[in-house]
Amino acid sequence: MENKRMDTTALGLIFIALGTLASSLVSFVWYFVESDPYGLVEGDLYFLMGVCSAFILFAAIGAYLNKSHFGAVFFALISAAFFFSAFTVYGDLYTNISLAVMLIFLLIWAFAAKKPMMLNMLILTCALTLLFTGVSNAEWLINDQATVWELLCGLAKIATFAISMYLVGSSLKCGLDVFKDENGEE
Repeated sequence: MENKRMDTTALGLIFIALGTLASSLVSFVWYFVESDPYGLVEGDLYFLMGVCSAFILFAAIGAYLNKSHFGAVFFALISAAFFFSAFTVYGDLYTNISLAVMLIFLLIWAFAAKKPMMLNMLILTCALTLLFTGVSNAEWLINDQATVWELLCGLAKIATFAISMYLVGSSLKCGLDVFKDENGEE
C-alpha cells in the first residue's frame, strides 16, 4: 500500500516563519523606539508563539511518521524553543543556550549528511536567535534599555523568517523535500 501521509515540512516552516516574523518586529520596535511595541500586547505574542509551537510539534510528529529523523529532531527542537519563548517570556539564558548548543550539534549532523545549504543556514540562524534572545533577556534584567543584543535578535529572526519562506517556496515549487538527501534517504 502506498504511503498517503502528507509532508509536514512546509507546515513547520510556515509556522517558524510566522513566529519569527512577529517576534522580530517586536525586537526592532523595542530597539529603535525603546518602549513597548506599538499595537502588540506581549501576551498576544506569547500566545502566538505557543500556537506556533503546537503546529511545529505537529510537523515534528509528521516528519517522524514519514521516517525523517533529521526533520523530527529539527522541528522538535524548534518547537521546544517556541514553547519556552511562549511560556517563560522568551526563555531564560540557560534554556536558550542549551537549545542553541543542541542546534549547533544538529548543524554538524546536517553538514555530515550533506543537507542543502539553505537548511544549514536556517539551523544556524535559529541557533543565533536563541543565543541572542537569551543574552538580551539576561541583560534586560540588569538594564531595561534596549541594547545591541535586541537588534541582533531582530536581525537573526528576520533572517530565519526569510530562509524559512525560501525553503517553503522551494519545497512547494520543486517538490524539494529538504529533510531528505537526493536519494530520498536520511
